[in-house]
Formats: sequence, structure tokens, C-alpha cells
Amino acid sequence: MRLTVLVPAYNEQESIGGVLRSIPKRMDPDTIVEVVVIDDGSTDATSAIALKHGATVVAHRKRCGLAEAFRTGLSVALARNADLIATLDADSQYRGEELTLLLKRMRETSADLVVGDRQVRKLQHMPWKHRIGNMVGSFMLRLLRCTTVTDASSGFRLFTARFGRLLRIRSIHTYTHEMLIQAKSYGLSVAEIPVSFLPRAHGKSKLVRTLRHHILRSCGTIVRAYLRRQPHSGVKHVLFITRSLQPGSGGMQLYAKTLLNGLKHRSDVVVVIVGYTGSKIGLPFFLLRAWFLALFTRARYVHFGDSVCALFLPVFRFLRPDLRLSVTVYGLDLTYPNVCYQYCLRHTLHHAHRVAAISHETAQRARERGVRKENIVVVPCAVPSSALISACQQTGSRSSFAPHILLLGRQIKRKGTAWFLTKVFPELRRTVLDLRVTIAGDGPELSSIQTIVSDAKFEESVTVLGAVSEVEKENLFCSSTLFLMPNIPVNGDMEGFGLTCIEATSRGLPVVAAKLEGLRDAVIESETGLFFEAENAEDCVRVIKEALAKKWHSEAIKTACRQKFSVDSFINSYCTDVWL
Repeated sequence: MRLTVLVPAYNEQESIGGVLRSIPKRMDPDTIVEVVVIDDGSTDATSAIALKHGATVVAHRKRCGLAEAFRTGLSVALARNADLIATLDADSQYRGEELTLLLKRMRETSADLVVGDRQVRKLQHMPWKHRIGNMVGSFMLRLLRCTTVTDASSGFRLFTARFGRLLRIRSIHTYTHEMLIQAKSYGLSVAEIPVSFLPRAHGKSKLVRTLRHHILRSCGTIVRAYLRRQPHSGVKHVLFITRSLQPGSGGMQLYAKTLLNGLKHRSDVVVVIVGYTGSKIGLPFFLLRAWFLALFTRARYVHFGDSVCALFLPVFRFLRPDLRLSVTVYGLDLTYPNVCYQYCLRHTLHHAHRVAAISHETAQRARERGVRKENIVVVPCAVPSSALISACQQTGSRSSFAPHILLLGRQIKRKGTAWFLTKVFPELRRTVLDLRVTIAGDGPELSSIQTIVSDAKFEESVTVLGAVSEVEKENLFCSSTLFLMPNIPVNGDMEGFGLTCIEATSRGLPVVAAKLEGLRDAVIESETGLFFEAENAEDCVRVIKEALAKKWHSEAIKTACRQKFSVDSFINSYCTDVWL
């Protein structure tokens, strides 16, 4: 077993020799000891004396501070394949021979870190400002429940290489407090043992200038380390901020609910949800609260449910550089035609470490707003496995008689329902016998659609239902022979994916869709449906006729849908590709 002792030193020529002589050459027959002195830019003979005593010396060209000296020493120890690593100050206040006590304590407790307790309260020779500073630091760590150690500032320590490989010391002041916080975060065992602490024989403390300076620097280090601490044992902790938990069946709501429900069954991911279910009036207050929680979260990952929630990304990158930030983008949240909003997107979205786009078209829109291609992961929508067991399969109610086309979704301009009724349906009605069309879904275009049907006297062939329940929607899927999405391009709007397409194909219902925007990802050409050229009425008529004439196999459609849009692959994409 190899034990590497790290001795940070700055202008300690009077004491470094005695410190090195006090360190045992062997702890026991099985433990070899080597010493590494990290000379932090000394201007005296510290390095020369250390070399004379057989230590390995790593010298900084200029003074970098205790924390940087520790980082340098740690990297050297790990590069030399140390099994155990100890730290010891170079001022002769610790007894090097007491390393045997720390090793014995580690073996008794199987701890990953053993701290030498100086019993600060009893030390009469320690200057009062040092005692107060040490007690304040220890009290803060106990208050934050980061440790039960009574001497958190002690520089006499022994820890395992396993812990050393996990350590990420970011402080510029000292490493002692951050080390304890990270040990707690990783769920590692920490022990302590009383050790001797002698009066300083030469010089004065390089770390403590004044009481005020030491307390401010130490408290600042503790607060920053506490805020960026890592969760326990490799489990990914995600703070999930979403405004898509309102009741409803919109694409964003279904996407978010499918993701959150799927994550409940993962043992390697813990999700804390900060969700909003209210009206637009309270949204700004929700976002302020959510952003505040994100700044002080213990989670390693913060995921924003859409671009609106992520408008403060630059602030998080600046104040919490340790967080992994990600956001899901849908389409309309990228294209919303507001000059100020678009300006904000172009200056914020690229700060996310990962952007989950629901389609390749959405990914392209994100790239147009400054997101780098390598930071984008395309994660298509998924249909919950329960929905794949269609009611049609249970009742056998799918019609095999008159052709029945279903248009279902929120009735807005981009859905193209009005375009279909005025440009396509008259020709279809003339050439396809007994054709029936059902239009379901509420929205601002509904009254216009009803007017078109009434004025053109389509009531015998076209049924306009408006809003429907989930049961009614299921019955419509089962009784139709073709699902249609005749979308048209609209400035400032886009179809991010077309979730109803895979809802239809998951029931074995073939789809005809405009080859436009995110719909390209929702339909598997010739397997689950067919495409027509957007806004081309003649091509739309041709493809609908082809689809109605084709012998579709419902089970084959379901299988293709299940393979491409399964919940498992959907959840895995987030856990492995988005939350790296």
C-alpha cells in the first residue's frame, strides 16, 4: 500500500526540515510512505531543504494559495497511484508521527476521511482570532448538516484515493471545508481523532491575516461549496421546472406528463418538480420562484420545460457554474413572433448545456437562434404504453365500410382544416363515394370551420364536434379509416411534432400528413402513413385516395409506432443524452 503525504509550504525554511523528519518512512510493513512538498512560490530555501530530506518537490512559479497547492499535490498523488493520501501543514504544529493514529482510526472505522481534531477550545497557545475563526467554520458546517466533525479547519487529514478521485476543490482560499461538504454529498464516511497541536515556533500564519478576513473568506468558501455540492452515489438529481402541468391534452402538456411519469420508474434519477398549474396572470411569479429555487438547489441538473422557463440561463451559468442546464424546445416557444422575446432567445438559449428538441425541424429552429449543433439532442414524443392497447382491438369496432377521415386537434390556422374543406374536400367528395369526415377539437378557428361547412352544405358528409372527451377521442380513433393532418405554413407558428399522429398510429390508424415541419418526424413513410406536399390540393387528393385504397395492417402500424416512439427510448434519451 502506498501512502502519499502532501505538505503545502510557503516560505517555511525554518520548519520544513523538522516536519519532514517527523513523518515515518513506513507506517507498517505493508504501507510505504512518500512525501510530496508543494512549494507555493516560496522566495526562501524551502524547496532546497525539502529536496535534501528526500521529499519530492513540486514548485509553483508564483504564490497561488493553499487550495491550489492542495489541487496540485492531489493530482501528483493520484498520478503516482497512491492508495491513501495525507495532508500535513509545513509549520511544525502537527506531529508527523501521529499519522499512525489517523491510519489506525481509518482501519477501525473504514472511513474514507479521517480528520485530526486539534481540540481548539482547549488550546491556550492558539491566538484568539484563530480559535474564533475555526469555531465559526465548524459551526457553519454543522448548522448546514454537512459534517459532525468538531474541527473542520484542521489541515491534518488522511483520506482514500477513491475519495481523492471524486474531489473537485474549486475554492481559492482553503480546501478543508469544501472537502467535508463533498464527503457528505457523496455519502462517504468521515471520522476524527484527537491529535497534538503545538505552538508555532517560526513565522506566522499565511492563511489568517485578520479575523474579519479569515471569517469572510471561510464563510464564502462554505456557502459556495454548499451550493454546488454533488448529490449522493451517482444518482442523477434533477430539478424540473415546467409550466405545462395544467389540465389539458395539448402537445406540451402530454410531452411533459409522459416524461415525468416515465421518470418515476427510474432508480437512477431523482426528479424534484417545480410545476405551474395556474393561469397566465400568475406565471411571472411562478418563474421568479422557480428561478430562485434553482439558484439554491442541491441538484446537479436543472431542466427547464420550455424556452420561456429558460430565459434566465445566462444568470445561472454565471452564478452557478457547477449546474448542468438543459431545456426542452417544442416549436412555438421558439417562433413566437415578438421582437423582445426573440432577442432574449438569441442571447439566452445557447447558454444551455443541452437542448432537447422534439423534432429535427425544431432543432433547426434552435440552431437558427444560436444553439450549437453538438448541444442539441432530438428527442421525439412518445406514446404511453397503455395507449398502445387500443380499444379497437378489444371491441373490433373499426369500420371497414364507408371511408371515414378524422381530423383531430386544436383548431388553429396552422392545422389547415379550413384549407382542407375549401381546397381539397370538394374534389374528394366528388370522386370518393360515401366519404365521411369528422372534425374534432376546440380552438379559435372552430367557428370559421362551422361556417364553411354550413355555407358549402357539407353537413351530410362532414361532422364538426368541437371539444371531445378522452373516451370520445378513443372512439373516433377506432371508428375511422384514416387520420389526416393537412397542416399549412403560418408565419410565427409551426408544428413542432404532431403528437396526434402517433396517437393515431399507436391505435393502428394510418395517417396522411403534409410534409411540413415537425410532421416529417411523426410519420414513418409507407409504414404508418403517407405524405403530401403542403398546400398542394391536387397532391393531397391523390395521396388520400392512395391511402384509402391501400390495405393497411393495423398490427404492423402499431408495431412500427411502438418501436420508434416507445416510452423507454424516450426516457433513456433524457437520462443518457440530455442529462450527461
